[in-house]
Amino acid sequence: MCASSRTISAWELQARPDRDGELEPEQFRADTDGSPHGPDLGAFAALAAMFGFGGGGNLLPTSAGTHRATWGLTYAAPTLPAGTIIFGTMGQPAAPPGTYTVTMTAGGERQSQTFRVLPDPRVSTSQADYIAQHTFLQEVGGMIDRLADQTGDLMSVRGQVEGLTGLADEAGLSEADAARVEEAGEALSGSLAELREDILQTANVSFYGPLENPGKLAADLAFLYNTVAGGLAGVFNARPTDQAVDRLQELQVDLAGVSNRLQTIFDEDLAAFNELIRSLGMDPVVLTREGRLIS
Repeated sequence: MCASSRTISAWELQARPDRDGELEPEQFRADTDGSPHGPDLGAFAALAAMFGFGGGGNLLPTSAGTHRATWGLTYAAPTLPAGTIIFGTMGQPAAPPGTYTVTMTAGGERQSQTFRVLPDPRVSTSQADYIAQHTFLQEVGGMIDRLADQTGDLMSVRGQVEGLTGLADEAGLSEADAARVEEAGEALSGSLAELREDILQTANVSFYGPLENPGKLAADLAFLYNTVAGGLAGVFNARPTDQAVDRLQELQVDLAGVSNRLQTIFDEDLAAFNELIRSLGMDPVVLTREGRLIS
């Protein structure tokens, strides 16, 4: 039973595993009381928050001896698109009450342990409301993460296009071909810059910028997330309001519009630019996150 604001998981290894990284937190599942389907409440996100990593290498100590990891009963906040400036930081919402299972594997041996997260005794939030809040935040957080990935793709492509355009005069091209590359590059870069303006408030240059300039899509999603999560501290547990649900639906439409516009630019404008670049013997633009060419 866990009535504090954190859990401590401990493990002992008699010897270091044969291979680096063999000690793995294999599973972190929450079975939530009162949920008709017993959903997995974001196993990876909970695990990342618990053990302090976010998708990189295994950071759990694997040396012989006794070790422990502390989880503060909160989920990791989503990653905002690069360049987003908001007033404050992203909150880390509390984990819903329920029974959690940690499964770890080391040297071919697999062990599981359960613990229970109890509701805050100071509030009367129902289990259904905890689940509604958590599900809502998963949805908004996923939208923010997707927008961050798309913004990263946008900026990567734009940087490469501007780089290729700048090299056109040095690539041994004829004056006419260099002009074609410059014209196509400027048009593509302009379309990407215009789309970025709808994602980020580029007029913000400091922490106080959001107080003076209206938010764009990234900031609007962050504000909704923090509001439902309970502010920056992420300690308010309640079902999302009808207004929050309505706002989510509006932002889903906005995000779909941005996603569709970006995909159209990649499928049409970038594909045409790459075709031109290849025809002139230059290397095309690559989407580095996905590791594939857009052609």
